[in-house]
Amino acid sequence: MDACVSRGDQSATDNDVGTYGKVSYFFSDDPDRFSLDKDTGLILLTARLDFETMQRYTLTVIARDGGGEETTGRVRINVLDVNDNVPTFQKEAYLGALRENEPSVTQVVRLRASDEDSPPNNQITYSIVQASAFREYFDITVSEGYGVISVNHPLDYEQVANGVIYLTVMAKDAGNPPLNSTVPVTIEVFA
Repeated sequence: MDACVSRGDQSATDNDVGTYGKVSYFFSDDPDRFSLDKDTGLILLTARLDFETMQRYTLTVIARDGGGEETTGRVRINVLDVNDNVPTFQKEAYLGALRENEPSVTQVVRLRASDEDSPPNNQITYSIVQASAFREYFDITVSEGYGVISVNHPLDYEQVANGVIYLTVMAKDAGNPPLNSTVPVTIEVFA
């Protein structure tokens, strides 16, 4: 994504007069994401920066006067992270199984999403956003980075259509604005 620092000034002075006092600026190497105005020392961003690829750039600028005298300076550019990555589940779908009339608070499924951003943008919370039946019977908590779906009330097989309950779980990151993704979860209830 775009860097929060998009330009910088690098300047030098020379006490000589005339052409000997004119200072020109050059990079010591050829950075592919920055350009340098040879007359002013202004550094410009010429390509998008991505925190997940490179967090810091160090540029070496050479200031040369008309007489050939030169000096060097370093410019450090720190790239700040923006919330540009959506949480991604490890699987495309999850399946859980449960016997009818299981005691309360029985773990049914563990699922996990990851986010390539840096903290706090990569901190994930989970929620159940849809259920085909008995939504109030299911809870989701976070344990060691996993979303853990539990049943909090015994289910009766005869009351569950075809013995299957379909849930949709959302993983939402803590970025501003937050990004999210969802995954289907199938819960099979056995007699």
